[in-house]
Order: sequence, then C-alpha cells, then structure tokens
Amino acid sequence: MNVRGARRVLRAASLTVSVIVGVSCLTAVALLQAPEARAAAGDVGTAGGAFAGFATITPTAPKSESKLWYAHGSWWASMASLTTLGYRIARLDRATHTWVDAGVDLDTRGNTQADILWNGQHLLVASHVVSSSSTTAVVNQPARLLRYSWTGSTWARDPGFPATISNYSAESMTIAQDSNGTVWASFTRSRRLYVVKSTGSGDAESVVFGTPYIPTLVNLTETGSTTATTLTSDDISAVVSASGVTTVVWGNQLNGTYYAARRADSASTWRASTIVSGTRMSDDHLNVKTIPGDSQGRVFVALKTALSDKVPAVPTDPLLMLAVYKPASSTWVTTPIASVAESGTRPLLVLDAEADTIHAYYTGPTTAGIVAFTGTVYEKSASLSSPTFSTGLGTPVLRDSASATMNNATSTKQTTDAVSGRVVLAATEGPQKYWFSDFYVPPPPAPSASFTASPTSGTVPVTTVFTDTSTGAPTSWSWDFGDGSGASTRSASHTYTSAGNYLVRLTAMNAGGATTATTTVSVLAPLGPTVFDRVNAGGSALTGGWAADTSTRPSSWVNDSVARTATGSTGSTIAMTDPSIPAGTPSSMFRTSRYDTSAGSDMIWTLPVPNAGTYTVRLYFAETYWTSTGRRTFNVSINGSRVLTSFDILAAAGGAKKGIVRTFTVTTSGSITVAFGRTTHDNPMISGIDVVAS
Repeated sequence: MNVRGARRVLRAASLTVSVIVGVSCLTAVALLQAPEARAAAGDVGTAGGAFAGFATITPTAPKSESKLWYAHGSWWASMASLTTLGYRIARLDRATHTWVDAGVDLDTRGNTQADILWNGQHLLVASHVVSSSSTTAVVNQPARLLRYSWTGSTWARDPGFPATISNYSAESMTIAQDSNGTVWASFTRSRRLYVVKSTGSGDAESVVFGTPYIPTLVNLTETGSTTATTLTSDDISAVVSASGVTTVVWGNQLNGTYYAARRADSASTWRASTIVSGTRMSDDHLNVKTIPGDSQGRVFVALKTALSDKVPAVPTDPLLMLAVYKPASSTWVTTPIASVAESGTRPLLVLDAEADTIHAYYTGPTTAGIVAFTGTVYEKSASLSSPTFSTGLGTPVLRDSASATMNNATSTKQTTDAVSGRVVLAATEGPQKYWFSDFYVPPPPAPSASFTASPTSGTVPVTTVFTDTSTGAPTSWSWDFGDGSGASTRSASHTYTSAGNYLVRLTAMNAGGATTATTTVSVLAPLGPTVFDRVNAGGSALTGGWAADTSTRPSSWVNDSVARTATGSTGSTIAMTDPSIPAGTPSSMFRTSRYDTSAGSDMIWTLPVPNAGTYTVRLYFAETYWTSTGRRTFNVSINGSRVLTSFDILAAAGGAKKGIVRTFTVTTSGSITVAFGRTTHDNPMISGIDVVAS
C-alpha cells in the first residue's frame, strides 16, 4: 500500500454524491464492545465500538469497497466482532446512536475485507483475504461470495453459499450485478487488471463463477490493451453496473492514467476510455458509483492523483477529483474536489438523486495547512447535474479529538434519499475504534388538515372559497372539490354549476405524512319562473311538470280530433348543447313529438292562462326524422301573429337530433293559441310547449 495512505472506494448513493478520503486501512471493530454514548469536546460524529485485538486494524478499508447498506427501514453494516473474531452484520439503532449486533455471521476470517451489494432481493457479500498489494496475493486464500436473504426479521445465509470468486487473496475487490443478473467482480493481481463473472444470475439457487481473466480492450491495439492493463503493484480497480452497461475503472501509475472499460450487458467485448492522464495523475485511490435508472447513464468516479509528490508541489493542483462519464457524448468531465494544499485522501462518493446532490467525503488533516493524510473526515457537496466543489477542507463529519488516525470512510453502493438519510463509517487505528456520522433528519409529524368553506350552500351557480387552516406545517395541499375537479394551491375557490351535494376533501402533506379533512357543499337547482302550462308533445308525463300527450290520450290542449295529428318518437340521443335550452329540461322530452298529418285542419294548441297579462311561450323542437335541411318547413303563429315563417328545425339547430327552443313574449286577455301552418315541405312538428311567467 502506498505510503500516502490507503484510499476508500466510492460508496453508492442517490443523486447526491459524497466523497470521503482516508489514509490508512482500518481494522474491524468489535460489535458489542461498549461504545461511547456521546463524543467528547472536539469530537465530530459518534464513537462506536472498539476493536483492539481484531486481526485487521482497518476494517472500513479498502478504498473502493462498500460496507454499509440500507434495507427494511434500517442501516446495516459489516463490522468486526471480538466475540467471533470475524465479521457480523450490525444494525444502526438511530434512537440510541449505537450499532447493534444482529447475530448473523458474515466471513468468519478476521483477515478479510468485504464489498457489499444489496440488490433488493439478496444481500451479496464479496469477501477476500487482504493482501498488501497485487504482487503479494496468495493462492488458496479464496475470495468468496456470501449471499443472504431477509427472513422478515433478520438476515439468513442462503443454502449453497459461499461460492468461490477467485482462489487468491487481493488488496481490494468490488462487485456489481448487471441487468442480466450476472455478478461481476474486479481486482488486481500480479500487476494486472482482472475481471470475473458468474456463469448465471447472482439470484439463482446456486452461483458459480468462471475463470478470472484480463479484459482485452477491443478498441486498442494488442500492445495498447496490454499497456493499459499492466499496472504497478499498488494499483486497484472497481466495477459498477447500471443502465445496461458494466464499467470497470482502474488506475495505472506506470503511465499516470485512470482508465475505464465499458461492456454492454448484451455484448461480450470491452471498450476502453481514458478518464485522466498525465504525469502523476494516477494513484491507487478511487471510488465509483452509478445511479440505478439514470436516464443519462452516468458513471461517477472519485479519484486521487499523485500531484502532491511533485517537487516542488503546487498547492492549487488537484489532489482529489470527480470524473463523470456522459454516454451521450462518450466523454469524461472532471472537476476538483480537493487541492494539494488540502492534503486529502481516500475519497468516497454518496449520490442523492432525489436532492440532485453529490456528497464527497475524504480524509484530511485536522489542522488546515498541515500535510497529513489522517485526522478528520470531511464532506463537500455539489450539484449532481453540474458539480462544482468549494475550496478549503470542507465540513468535518468525523473526528476523534484524542487521535489523529481517523481514516478509511465507507458507506453504501446505493443511492440515498430523505427517507434513508446517509451514514458514513470510519475508524481510528489508535485506539482502534469505529466512528460514524448519521446524516438523517427525522420527518416532522404529519400535519393536521383543516379548512373553512364559505358559502357551503346555495342555488346554482355557487362559488365557494376554501381557506386552509391546517396546522403542523404542511408543505403541499391537494383539493378534491367533489365534482371531478381539484387544485393544489394552499387555499382555493371553486364554482359549482350543477345541483348536488359535493363532498370536498383537503389533503395536507409534509415529509411526515398526510391527513385529510372534509366538508359538504350543497348546491340547489335554480328556481325557475312560474309555470302555467307545460306539455311533452307526443310523450308521457315527465319530471318537472311536463304533462302527458300520448297517441291514446292526446292532450286536451291540442285539436287532435279536427287536425288529425299523430305522435312520433326516436330512441336516439338528443344533443342538449344549444344555449336556448333552459336548464333542467329533460332530454327525453325531445325524443317524442306530435305532428300534423295533413289529413285535416292545422294543428292548434290552446293553452289556458289564469289572468290577462304578458307571458313567455317556449316552443321545443328537435328534427328526429330528416338528416338534411329543407325537408321539413312550417309556419308558427301565436294568437294570430306569425312568429316563425318556413321554420326549418334542422337548419335552426345546426343538425339532426339536436334540441332547440324558440321563446316568445305574448300579451293576452285570455288563452294562448299556438297554430302550426303547413308549407310545401312535410308536416309541422313540435316536441314540447310551456307557458311561464314573463
């Protein structure tokens, strides 16, 4: 391991990325050895259990691996156990700020490290015996894949596991699962880059890995491919998979280059690209993350250069960098995370897609200006869409005031969000102790929804103003006005244009949940004018005072015995869109009619009124037989005065089977007569007549 200190891998997160850099490797802590409840003055973060005496002094290393995951409402970690002298699963109890031993063994070999992937179905743990470099890997020290399932209350190892990934120890090893379910592992051995994959799905009943191989980079010459994958003993690699592509990233300190090789899950070849290249631009610290379902298919890499070794060193040179691969342009875009002056190491990324933030964590000196690669874990954040990090050391998130050996921050491969929060775990080498920071803001209590409404009753149209009075700090509102419409403003108003009782709902929401309040708005039909006569010509009695006029019982108001009229009907739907139709008119009234058969005198309706005076006469028509204009025309007179001449129902209504009303004001000293005079085109026809107060 390079004397500048070990580097940590990126931990997967949501669209927010955090980078943490540490110096030396940490050892596993004993899970249940009494943690310090609260930090001392000058400490940052929470002290966990001590692990003095454990086989590995850097249990949160190496740089590219992830030791934490979030599942079933809790954070979990691989942590050292002084009881078993191996690793066990621990759960973070957020209420007490302690890690609780779940009693589930991972690798019982204390001289191992693990990279952990939770895929939503299975927990995949790649555990390898630690070697100090790729040239000190030892045969018959197998790297193993352990797999666990959730029982409903705890984790249980699946039958048939562990499966052997490789028969050698390794400085670091990471895993990823592609869209086919294949599990990939990447590591370095004997100064070469290696990958290996399962022969089937990592979620199958049993998992078997093929033979590790050095990838051939098909877009390079044979010599170029060999050069890219021939490394120093200190170089490491990492693998990720998302958006249908598996990506391996590695450093090559021989030529100062960080490389990436990408392989589509539907293909079988690797194509290489250069992330950065130049004198001292490569080192052995890198962390790689992706965002599941990212529409842009981006890859995020935190890497460390060796520019601090330049003589003389340039304080403003980038020591830690973020590189983002954008498949749309097939380019890597880099931005500095920390400069040489900030003496950062072991970067870690945590992505938060929900907040569009990259959190970058790294180890740096506790005192600014000091060249030290242990001491304090810092955080810097930037926009995921357009990342730019601030200058300076950043915000301290982990520090032991009694020890300057804090290092090797680790976290999760997953993206995080407001529900999960973020957890970063590191350790000190002297004393050997876990430390963690929990970036989590508990959601507030759900608001209590309430509102006032005024008015809550009336006659159509009714405009009601709804005023939110909810308590508990709601942040959004959803109104349901009960008639199929709604709003999302805090307060609202709504106009009801139809009679009915409407149940109005307000749902008030915040991060803690939602509650709903209701009230009822009662809307009455408008009071129409006083009706003196109303007849459904050719049809039965209808609601609203429409008297019957059928073929067997003609209305007494029509001269059927003299005019020899007839009735007709249609089963078709009548359009009721014409604005001349009074509100509340039944559409079924237009489907029947009485017409003059031309076998006698003109059809005349005589409608009684109670007193001499002025009245409104409304004639209701619908052409239910003809489908073109000019086929039916007739004249209409009221009390001897012509009011309609050559009236064509279809032309006036704008089409067949469309209701229309013609309204007239009549002054009379007695009854009202409505006469329908024939012309040369078919029979006069009427669907309804009413006489109302003017």
